[in-house]
Amino acid sequence: MRQFVVFGLGRFGFEMATRLSELGAEVIAVDREMRLVEQIKDLVAQAVCMDCTDEAALRSLGIEDVDAAVVAIGDSIEVNILTAAILRDLGVKRIVARAASPLHGRILQRIGVHQVIYPEIQIAQQVARGLMGPGVISYIILAEGQSLVELPAPNSLTGRTIADTDFRKRYNLMIIGIRREGRFISLPTPEERLEEGDVLMVVGRDEDIEKFLKKA
Repeated sequence: MRQFVVFGLGRFGFEMATRLSELGAEVIAVDREMRLVEQIKDLVAQAVCMDCTDEAALRSLGIEDVDAAVVAIGDSIEVNILTAAILRDLGVKRIVARAASPLHGRILQRIGVHQVIYPEIQIAQQVARGLMGPGVISYIILAEGQSLVELPAPNSLTGRTIADTDFRKRYNLMIIGIRREGRFISLPTPEERLEEGDVLMVVGRDEDIEKFLKKA
């Protein structure tokens, strides 16, 4: 069983901890507010109330061997950075930390955080891109410069096979799935014929997705 520890049980940290637990992971949830610890204690393997900047207290958790530690603290940049630094000193093999700004993110990277996430910025980008794309159902950022978009198949593509559309070469994108009448076609073959009402799941570089949306 994979093991994770989540520091900070605000809305983002709470959702992260409970979702990991639902997916079958063993989760330790940590916050300095007992009220938040009480709310989550029955939803994770262990819930602990402690000061995340207390190195001795963190050592007592025995978290050196967890698969990853998530620093989800959003109400104090100082506590966020100090917690990440202590985790690095403890030798936690993977640290994921929430940042409030690019400057905050650069500081986290310099102290050795392995992955920096920007929840508010990423959500705003997803919503903005979704609003700009005609008919876009969802727009999900996968990594820096890479996204997944879900949208109805354009009329210009329906009635043709994926091979006939020359989709990958023409748009530099990949169709990884098709939703059709309540079922899902994963990794469709080039011979799959696109039908009216299909919803395509397309992945690729942001600039290529934006070009495709303008043509769709």
